[in-house]
Amino acid sequence: MIIEDIASEIVLPNIRGILAHVLRNRGLSQHRIAKILNITQPLVHKLLSKPVEHYVENLKKYSIDEEIVLHQCRILADLAVSENFARFVITSHGFTSYLSAIIACKEFTELREECVKGLLKDPYIEVYKTALSRIMSKPGLARILPEVGSNLVYAPEPPTSEADIIGLTGRIVKTLTGIVVTGEPFYGGSRHLAKLLLLIVRHNPMKKVGFNFKYDYSLVTRLKHHIYHVVYTGPHTDLSGFWKTMEDVAGRKPDVIVDKGGTGLEPVTYVFTKDFYELESILEILL
Repeated sequence: MIIEDIASEIVLPNIRGILAHVLRNRGLSQHRIAKILNITQPLVHKLLSKPVEHYVENLKKYSIDEEIVLHQCRILADLAVSENFARFVITSHGFTSYLSAIIACKEFTELREECVKGLLKDPYIEVYKTALSRIMSKPGLARILPEVGSNLVYAPEPPTSEADIIGLTGRIVKTLTGIVVTGEPFYGGSRHLAKLLLLIVRHNPMKKVGFNFKYDYSLVTRLKHHIYHVVYTGPHTDLSGFWKTMEDVAGRKPDVIVDKGGTGLEPVTYVFTKDFYELESILEILL
């Protein structure tokens, strides 16, 4: 079975099924859903006749992560009803191809690039990939990565939701031999860090890039010596308390948030910059 067959026979029908449910839950008519998904209205009715769990379970059979699929389908729904429908087309094509590549190449990771080389190109994602490559090549980067891994997020245009922010569906993580990137960059690819950047941008539109590294007082001291605005937060008793604190802190327009973590949260430092070059300058200070 070639990758195009996997996309058309396995991935696309189930992604359409999940998207149909997400869009229907948002109050869209079957007629509009059919137009968005480029299918007939009777097919929309057929997709909705089965529960969303049916489509999720179909993908889980192929080791596709349920949480990533549901999150990305919510992001696709955001894009579908936005004014930038072209971005929905490109992102949905990319996500379908990405899932197909996982199924086709899960035992042959060296073929992943061959599987996805035909993706439609989004210029902002290409900028992101180039910057990520530069960051990954920095000597000593593994020393500052937190145990949970890092993510890199990018808002190329003023964001109104997480759907406007590019991030990895996985993480930048340490291994025994160095560091690796898991997942792929997509709009809405990151949840935690993208949501945090969205809060920051609302109060400071100049910020476009976010990155997280490990909680280390000596690292933060280096940044303070370079006149970056550092804010300390935590510890938090729960996740809702974390987000309430971050909403308050965002109004102080920080460059760096040093968070002490809390229940279920690893201590982490977040940095927000106007572009990738400023982030790279900060990494040079840290490394």
